[in-house]
Amino acid sequence: MLEYQSTVLSPTYQERAIKLDEFNYINVYILSKEDVVVSKIIRLAEKDIEDLDQIVPNCDKELITK
Repeated sequence: MLEYQSTVLSPTYQERAIKLDEFNYINVYILSKEDVVVSKIIRLAEKDIEDLDQIVPNCDKELITK
């Protein structure tokens, strides 16, 4: 089953997006850890809190607070 939820992203998220080089014919980007953290803080579901415990220690905290 496909589950879909959306959240607000920073207007500058594309500047921090990380390109995955494994794909030859399409460009695939993922959000930076910091943008994932901000989106999880906005949603703050139970699973998000668990994820934040794992992600935040490896993030640029200054970038998150901007």
